[in-house]
Amino acid sequence: MKAYVPSQPAFRSGGHGGWLAAAGSAFCLALAFLLAGCGGGATNTAGVGSGGSGVAEGSVTGFGSLIVDGVEYDDSNASVQADGGGGLRNVAAKLGQRVRLGYDAQNRTEAVLVLPQLIGPVTAAVDASHHLAVMGQPVQLVSASQASQLGMPTVLDGWSAASGIASGDEVEVHGAWYYDSGSGSYQLAATRIEKLAAAADPVLISGVAQTVSANALRLDSANGDWVNWPQAGQAVTAGQVVQLWLPRAAMYLQPLSPTRLLDASAQLAAQAGQGLRLSGPASNYDAAANTVDIQGMRISLPPGLALDGQNLAGGGFLDVDAAPDQNQLVAGSARQTPTPGGGTQTVTLKGIANNIDWSAANISFTLRQIQVSASQASLDASCRALSAAYANVYVVVAGSLPANQGTAGVVASSVTCSLNPPGGASVDLSGQVSQVNLAAGTLLLATTRGGVSATWDANTYFALSPASLAGQSVEVEGAYGPGNVLHLTQVRQGN
Repeated sequence: MKAYVPSQPAFRSGGHGGWLAAAGSAFCLALAFLLAGCGGGATNTAGVGSGGSGVAEGSVTGFGSLIVDGVEYDDSNASVQADGGGGLRNVAAKLGQRVRLGYDAQNRTEAVLVLPQLIGPVTAAVDASHHLAVMGQPVQLVSASQASQLGMPTVLDGWSAASGIASGDEVEVHGAWYYDSGSGSYQLAATRIEKLAAAADPVLISGVAQTVSANALRLDSANGDWVNWPQAGQAVTAGQVVQLWLPRAAMYLQPLSPTRLLDASAQLAAQAGQGLRLSGPASNYDAAANTVDIQGMRISLPPGLALDGQNLAGGGFLDVDAAPDQNQLVAGSARQTPTPGGGTQTVTLKGIANNIDWSAANISFTLRQIQVSASQASLDASCRALSAAYANVYVVVAGSLPANQGTAGVVASSVTCSLNPPGGASVDLSGQVSQVNLAAGTLLLATTRGGVSATWDANTYFALSPASLAGQSVEVEGAYGPGNVLHLTQVRQGN
């Protein structure tokens, strides 16, 4: 199936829509391939890798622009989309999501593809070993104590604690697959589990191909779910990650017979062009061959690199920068992040905030739609010198996720402030929409600090249709442009 590219709409909503205005650029061609939905056909990858560009896949660990496993990408002109089973739609980037993006020599991206691994009902609640199942597929919750091994602790959105996840809950799960020698199967190390308001149809199941034959495979283990693989001319190799869209009514029928199939590993390998940045828990580490698998991709590690082999053999988290070389991906560099025994990945948030009482003993505020908790000890002198009266304070937070696998908040280890925000800095605002001009793509937002003129474009995510916004309380995110007009990136319903 080719990428879903309908005619350009007047606005971008949470529903289906076109995805890039700059359809003629080489970068657009590269990202068109990123967003291809099905296996089977060949797609032009021209432009990927040109001028120092490439493809990155990993977990969202913060927002400055978009931060993926510690690397910041300028997403100021980017669309953020996901495939809901019926075509691409605009979505909001969220902490812990797995994403794939193309980047250029300046680390700019024009399109970000959000990559959930499972969308459907929980079929086994969390057990004592922090495992659960979604449509029968094994999911590992990652606690803070496991983060040095498996990576980012799991972000929970919709529950106050992991114990609240119940069988039958509708969820969207993000993460990376790794081989668990104890169970003899592949597990999904979850970076984000989000509770959905409604049941999905179709559902999404993914896993690692095992016991592959000409037209069938098993998922995750030698006795995992059978999957029909009827695509003519499409080869699947054991160890590759596959994604399956199925009608909800057929999600438990054996063998699984998907209506859409994606060999995610083969697609990613083809997109690598001149560069691939890939992150996730290691699988099948071979010290003799100096190779490792990450999310179904076999990577040759550079000789002489100082890595903790015991950590990698146990599924340790690894970042690599690789490039194709004679039909294999060879890493030019590799980092065990976080360092084994060194704690969790740092979450970084950068943006403009208002109405923060910097003198409070325990400070709580929202930055980039994420709740931040900070103590006076974490504040830089640049913040302690301010009062709540200061508006448009540029705040940079470094911190970590709570240790108790609660909701998606961040505990700050350091907070710095500036009254001179850099150009293009993101700002969070809440208020009431007093005017909407659909033809011009503009609105007027009444806030506690006065009226704010705002505009949107084809990449703006709307949780509600713009036509319904007049009189609504909303929360928005955007960046100020010429004339102090706020360019909107997200518009959501307010409290």
